[in-house]
Amino acid sequence: MDPRERDLASLQPFEVRQEGSPARSRFWAFWQQAKNLGALGVLSERRRMLIEARYTEPFPTLNKLKESAGVTTRERVRQLIGSGIGNVWHRMPPHIQILYPLEELSSLTTPETRAKMSKAHKGRQSPMKGKKHTPETRARISKTLKTNWEDPDYQARMSEAFTGRKNTPEARARMSEAQRVRRQREKEKVQGVIFDSHALKSS
Repeated sequence: MDPRERDLASLQPFEVRQEGSPARSRFWAFWQQAKNLGALGVLSERRRMLIEARYTEPFPTLNKLKESAGVTTRERVRQLIGSGIGNVWHRMPPHIQILYPLEELSSLTTPETRAKMSKAHKGRQSPMKGKKHTPETRARISKTLKTNWEDPDYQARMSEAFTGRKNTPEARARMSEAQRVRRQREKEKVQGVIFDSHALKSS
């Protein structure tokens, strides 16, 4: 067994992972339904173990799960867990999806807690607001992404993460509008360049 899988497997058995907050209890109720209906088969063994480890006493942090998951960032662990739960949820019957909304399953907090957190953070300005990455930083990000996509294992993980995911009508509408605005700006930019070129020639 891969050492990382052994680390995850050392946690307590599936059947006793039912304690914790109401949000975790709801997750395990959903997970048991998914297990009974065979929906967990969409996940790799490592992904399933990673998700179950996150919701198991003593609830390891994302930082602690990084090494076991074979990734380098907390955000990547969060993405693996969230997309894995989403893949399972999309294979459940409609009445189960209504009973267990995806946005609630993907969070370890209740809607009430999230509302309090949202209220506490309102008005806070993003540290990157009005700022831009330097050319050097953008070059490093670009190089890292290109290197990642040359790795077959990374490609496989990303493919698994997005398999079965569907955007909501609202999300598709936002994406469509963003594309429309981008195309309009590019058109205006091209027209501006042509106009400037004509102005220079006439002068």
